[in-house]
Amino acid sequence: MECRLLHLGAHIAAATLLAMAGGCATFSHTNQPLRAQGEPPAPTRASFQLDGARGNPKVLMFLALSGGGSRAAYLSAATMLKLQTLYPEVDLLDEVDVLSSVSGGSITAALYAASRDASLTSPPLAAVLPPLIAGTPLGQQIRLDTARHTLHCNAPLSARDLALLQAKLPTHAKALRRLDTLCRQAPLKQLRDWEADSVLGLTQRNYLLRWFGNWLWPQNIARCWFTAYDRGDIMAQTLGDNLYGTRLLGGDLRFDELNPTRPFLLVNATTATDQSGPGLAVDEYAFGSVFTFTDEDFRDRLNSDLGRYSLARAVMASSSFPLVFPNHTLQDYRPGALDTYCEKNRDDELKCTDRQYLHVFDGGNSDNLGLKSVKRALFQLEAQGRLDDYDRIVVVLVDAFTRPRGASRLNPDPRGTLGLLLDANVSDAVDALLQNNRGRLIGEFNGARLRWNDGSCEPETRELPSALCRALNDRGRPTLDLSQRLVFYHFGFDDLEAVDRAHAGLKRKLDTIPTSFKLADGDARLLDEAVDIVISPANPCLQQIRSLVLADSATPEAVAHARQVCRRIEGPEVLGR
Repeated sequence: MECRLLHLGAHIAAATLLAMAGGCATFSHTNQPLRAQGEPPAPTRASFQLDGARGNPKVLMFLALSGGGSRAAYLSAATMLKLQTLYPEVDLLDEVDVLSSVSGGSITAALYAASRDASLTSPPLAAVLPPLIAGTPLGQQIRLDTARHTLHCNAPLSARDLALLQAKLPTHAKALRRLDTLCRQAPLKQLRDWEADSVLGLTQRNYLLRWFGNWLWPQNIARCWFTAYDRGDIMAQTLGDNLYGTRLLGGDLRFDELNPTRPFLLVNATTATDQSGPGLAVDEYAFGSVFTFTDEDFRDRLNSDLGRYSLARAVMASSSFPLVFPNHTLQDYRPGALDTYCEKNRDDELKCTDRQYLHVFDGGNSDNLGLKSVKRALFQLEAQGRLDDYDRIVVVLVDAFTRPRGASRLNPDPRGTLGLLLDANVSDAVDALLQNNRGRLIGEFNGARLRWNDGSCEPETRELPSALCRALNDRGRPTLDLSQRLVFYHFGFDDLEAVDRAHAGLKRKLDTIPTSFKLADGDARLLDEAVDIVISPANPCLQQIRSLVLADSATPEAVAHARQVCRRIEGPEVLGR
């Protein structure tokens, strides 16, 4: 026992000396600058330079995943898994081109983007393929489970083999495209498999307990005392160890390791940096505006390489709820940010530095729905003249929003145990503000007319890149009218009562699920029940979306009808009506 204590003490001392040697700025950030010479980094799947190549190429489909801690993560996962198997003729998740996520929703969005499919369920293909590939090299490459109608693949298909299958099975073009996608994922053995039991288990896992446990590591104790390493860094480490590590070596996954066959990924946070700075204000965004972990925002706002950045840290930044977690810090490597800059602090002391930083926190504070980045993506396509490539735009929002309960009118001291140490009513204050923002955003998408700003491109109010803002203003129209192309489906807990008022009791129970990095078994069952009730084959809106993605083309009248159907099935109390 004495030897173990001495060994532990030596580790603590060594870690402490190492941390102290680095100074207080050590561990403040981990992003790296763009390389000064050579080729620019390859684009990642986290980008606004997106396309609709997944699924029907004439349909651009977005899936927005809201905030809400593990409640949102689990609801998102359960919904995505259900969309995969809802209709036998189409995998609706496979049709999604872009994922936009906030806070808890980012947990699941990043998990999907950094995973691979282990198999493909396709009864028609499983029935016709065996006689074609039996006794051929393809028979060794593609393994079929005829009892479960599933296919497994151990290597990418050659162009010749794919063309041969397409020629022999012309009526199975969509299924063969999905088979090709499955086979292209075979070399990505370092990624986790996207499987129902594993995904639901990971999104329900108690990360708070694991977070507390990671505080006890000697190196973390030393870092927290003597460097800028903080609670958020430990939670990022926890998420990396449990969710976003490579399967073979356990290292943290980076953005340049995302599955290239997955949707584009937009992980959203909120800008928390003041705008007083040396000569960079023209390129800055308003305090409280959205910051995305994308190639564009890393390059233009930081001169930094997103490809080498940790996926877990981006998810943590998106989930850094104020009061619980501190701001997430990124170094600004732009040339103007590396000059010596001096200003007086609040004590009238002159402070100088040759480095500047961008600070961000929970994405829910700027947009808890992930819809602002969907708007930005659509505006970008419009400004580039590429939006007309798509005659159908589908936006599905999975919303884990619960009605704020506030303080009980029957309780003279509503603080609770936690309130003895800190004022937890900050959460109620944030919820009150978010209700107004969410109502406006949902209203825009319901009406299929999206506003980009109020005519101002000034840094104090601007939320879009300055060049994009100016390009949109030059068009002379304050809105983007998508009434002939856009279908918006907002799935939230209010939908339960829209299906049947007998589900009002279930909705009340769902509203009591807290926002946290853990989820009780009973709460997970409630969420499963909600998904089974609403995300069903009989859902009229999902039936319309199925028809739209299966059709080779669609008239504006068909799109308008689908939008009206989707609006009618939402709960009567949905904000933004």
